[in-house]
Amino acid sequence: AAAAAAWGVPQWPAVRGQKRGRKTMEEEGDGPGGPPEGKSQLVHVVQLLLNRPVTKDDVVYETTEIEGDTKNYVTTVSLPSYEGKSWQGETVTNKKEAEMSAAKMAYESLSPITQPLEDARKAKKVAMQAEKLTRLKETQAAKKATREAAKAGMTGGLAGITGAGLS
Repeated sequence: AAAAAAWGVPQWPAVRGQKRGRKTMEEEGDGPGGPPEGKSQLVHVVQLLLNRPVTKDDVVYETTEIEGDTKNYVTTVSLPSYEGKSWQGETVTNKKEAEMSAAKMAYESLSPITQPLEDARKAKKVAMQAEKLTRLKETQAAKKATREAAKAGMTGGLAGITGAGLS
């Protein structure tokens, strides 16, 4: 600062940046309430139905523009990998909303079928977490016992050496 003043370089006051406000997980749509409605929910239930990760060929969206006074769109979503079923969404003013509408229709139609599958998945996940926790506790107990045994062995040995060296 002193060198800058000596050379005649103006010093600017330190400006603190403004932090952008962060959205909570609920505001973003992903969080404890579950995934956002529409396409991601549909992908999740299709994964449950197919019992494997979804590929782009498993969920197919076809959007059609409807001519008229204003541009409107309607989307049909089909699941070729699952009985070839398809659902048509509502007529809306943009393509993204049309896809979301069709996905929501498909999701609502498949929910009664996939709810038992989702419950089973959650139960399996809880069981796996409990098993993992049990293994972790067993490993930690074994490590602790090993450390204590080593410490007891070292202490006894050091006391004998220290006592012998001092006499």
